Amino acid sequence: SFTESRRKSGVRSLIICCISHHSNELQHRYNLETQNLSTLVHERWLDNFAMDCLMADMNRRLLRKGQVFLPSMYQTLFSIHADNQISDMIRNAVDAVAKAQGRSRSQCAVMNVFIPWLQNECLWALGIISFERGRLEYFDSLQYSPSASTASCIARAAREFRANLPRSYPNCGTRFVNRSREWNGGHK
Repeated sequence: SFTESRRKSGVRSLIICCISHHSNELQHRYNLETQNLSTLVHERWLDNFAMDCLMADMNRRLLRKGQVFLPSMYQTLFSIHADNQISDMIRNAVDAVAKAQGRSRSQCAVMNVFIPWLQNECLWALGIISFERGRLEYFDSLQYSPSASTASCIARAAREFRANLPRSYPNCGTRFVNRSREWNGGHK
């Protein structure tokens, strides 16, 4: 149940992201508030904060199974060429998987990495690094192919994850499998 102050502030959910700053035991907290959801009215869009709240919740539920959901901040870090912060984020994500699985980093299993990508400030697409299938995948509800920037960003994340996982981990290559037609039965 919500406390009186949370009811007044409009906070609807509090979620802690288990991959953020994992190595320092500092965690990001997301208060999903009413105004974050107001962008969904009349089928508009989901803002970055609401997307990050969703990603944090997915990590909470699926990290143990090797499913990693990067926050939307990864796209921002990539766009400003924040190489050290990107490396830290991905190393922390691998550490979080290892901790959730009760294993060392060299023995943890990352199956898939999901990367939300905001296109033209109004459409969310999803890049997937599938170590499970040994390939890079892309979903877009409007059935577009990934832009060069999006493809480069997802390939960069794949290289960073491979650098932090055992050498025996499969290489996902650089070619994308566009799975967008699988949404809505192939209809736009």
